[in-house]
Amino acid sequence: LALDEGGGSGTYTLVLRTDPGGAVTVTPSSSDAGAVTVSGALTFNPSNWETPQAVTVTPVDDADADDEAITITHAVSGYGNIASGPQIAVTVDDDETPVTPPVNPGTPSVDASTNALALDEGGGSGTYTLVLRTNPGGAVTVTPSSSDAGAVTVSGPLAFNASNWETPQTVTVTPVDDNDADDEAVTITHAISGYGNLTTGPEIAVTVDDNDIVTAREEEIPTLFALKQNYPNPFNPLTTVEFSLDKAQHVRLAVYDLLGQEVRVLTDGVRPAGRYRIPFDASDLASGTYLYALRSEEQVAIKTMVLLK
Repeated sequence: LALDEGGGSGTYTLVLRTDPGGAVTVTPSSSDAGAVTVSGALTFNPSNWETPQAVTVTPVDDADADDEAITITHAVSGYGNIASGPQIAVTVDDDETPVTPPVNPGTPSVDASTNALALDEGGGSGTYTLVLRTNPGGAVTVTPSSSDAGAVTVSGPLAFNASNWETPQTVTVTPVDDNDADDEAVTITHAISGYGNLTTGPEIAVTVDDNDIVTAREEEIPTLFALKQNYPNPFNPLTTVEFSLDKAQHVRLAVYDLLGQEVRVLTDGVRPAGRYRIPFDASDLASGTYLYALRSEEQVAIKTMVLLK
């Protein structure tokens, strides 16, 4: 589960694989209750063992600015020799903004509300604020600049003066949705004019997580719409799914659990005719059998894969 601090809870379900013949208790436990809490124990019996039951995971809105990584374990009682269940990896993206500490208070300086931004390509803009530390006694211009305008763009110059120097002003950083599949690392610098001898401001490190799927397409045009068996299979946790298209078309390749719930979308869009190989990382999924389906407007192909951890 990937959660946002202050962004609401997440859920997953648990179900027994066989009739227990009696009462079974499954008790979820968080490895760090200061980061996430989990709902209480679940009870299964011969009448409901096939019905999935939900566990609610709630991030704790703490005061620090640290992202969290937590493991949820499950104590099992009353189910033969099984004493523990699956482990669920939970990440929590913190919502506090780290503040750049002051340097020599009282001297002219431009202070930033953060020194780093993590953005998603196609996921909207990010912001930070700048403010002057001392009264400039006149007009000051702060001009943000991206080290790679093909990766992120920034909003225009900020104007400070003797009446607004204490008011933070916002810089908007927008990731560019390019056609490559590369994550980006960009530095935003700030040119300063009119503020004594200060000519440069803080540097902001920006990372952009790319949203394009890496595919490999062979030049020979296949004659069939086909989905091949993933390789390796069984796998842990990496495998590759290969499919071919006999013509350009919109296709969606997704992975499902045995309850029919979609757990991952590997590609969804218009693809030219050709052969494609798409990597699948299942490190966040539990061991078991999964289905993967390739769908177009005209056809569907389904196969199974086995994850063994």
